[in-house]
Amino acid sequence: SRVIKQGGMTSTSDFDADATRYAKSRSVAEFVAPDETAYDLLQKIQGCRGTGIACIDALLPLGLGPGELVVLRGEPGVAKSALLRNIVAEYVAPTALGGHALPVVFVDADGTFCPAVLATLLASRADRWGVQATAGSVAMVDEALSRLLILRPEEPIDLLRQLRELKDVLADNPAASLLVVDSMSAWQQLASAFSRTVAPVLRETWLALARLQREFCIAVVAVHREPLFEGSSNVGARQPFSPETVLAKNCCHLTVQRATQAWSSAEATSDGGTFVRELFTVSLVGQGEVAGEGGAPIQAAFAFTRAGELMD
Repeated sequence: SRVIKQGGMTSTSDFDADATRYAKSRSVAEFVAPDETAYDLLQKIQGCRGTGIACIDALLPLGLGPGELVVLRGEPGVAKSALLRNIVAEYVAPTALGGHALPVVFVDADGTFCPAVLATLLASRADRWGVQATAGSVAMVDEALSRLLILRPEEPIDLLRQLRELKDVLADNPAASLLVVDSMSAWQQLASAFSRTVAPVLRETWLALARLQREFCIAVVAVHREPLFEGSSNVGARQPFSPETVLAKNCCHLTVQRATQAWSSAEATSDGGTFVRELFTVSLVGQGEVAGEGGAPIQAAFAFTRAGELMD
């Protein structure tokens, strides 16, 4: 594995406009932990960066910043990985394409991540920004992909070892701003069969993610292929969370689901990809309770273009 490049780091004095807008809508006290110092709060706010994806940024009051450990929950086939690719693209894309130009660590536990698919998404983004399919756009895509470090653990103990070894990588690359894992459910069946040996390792990987997030002020997004509440796919159910996901304090849970209706603009959505004119929703859920008013979830809808770009 190669070391992440540090190019494209932006000044920490640049506040993200979306983060500021969302922060104003809530009390500051909601974002301050009891043992948090003023310096900790300032560092968190200055380091926050929106994903550039409206349906996600609307659900994260301060953006996807160093204060967030986000779990994307949902049943198989509801576009969690496709959503994750768009978040990664936003971070690694150069500033000329509206991205953050920041390094990302991608832990491909499922073994399904394809850099070529991400390259197609980035090329579509370049075209949308008016950069024609020339040597210039190819160079931008290559530059973006050079900011991506991909890890492929083969078993749970390998994942834990790689997360521990990431400390040295992150220490040498302070510009790294995002760590993603797709998915933390890769070895669910193995954990069920060998609960005494595998389950404790998986539990420790959640703790390792939380430690990396705290120690290096890095945003973490982990995919989990399960309904948000045990034994139920109903977002509004009042049941306890699965044990793995309550280990990290201030963990934000987003539930991704397939919507009942199709996207209204058939021309704009995929007609040959995995998601054919389908509409998806993402909802914010708090610690055991739905985060909206009157028991309704805070929800946003999205779909995908032919190239896999998210549209909301």
